[in-house]
Amino acid sequence: MATPGGFTVSELAARVRALGKHRQSQYGTSRAAYDLKKLRGKQIVRRIGRTRRYEPIPTGLRALTALVRAQKQSYKTSARRR
Repeated sequence: MATPGGFTVSELAARVRALGKHRQSQYGTSRAAYDLKKLRGKQIVRRIGRTRRYEPIPTGLRALTALVRAQKQSYKTSARRR
């Protein structure tokens, strides 16, 4: 996903569908636009100038990575308890 020129909303939607095995009706561009707006608000991605392209912010990606790792660790811990 990290390309030198950034990414568009439709590229984000296509990538999420491919990774999550969703259909077009389950994760379309409007849903991706909503998610992207939330990521911008949390300062994880930013818009590139006056274009319709976006790029990740390094500090936001570090925070997001830490959250994902903590979530995976939590799942591993809860699976061991069962």
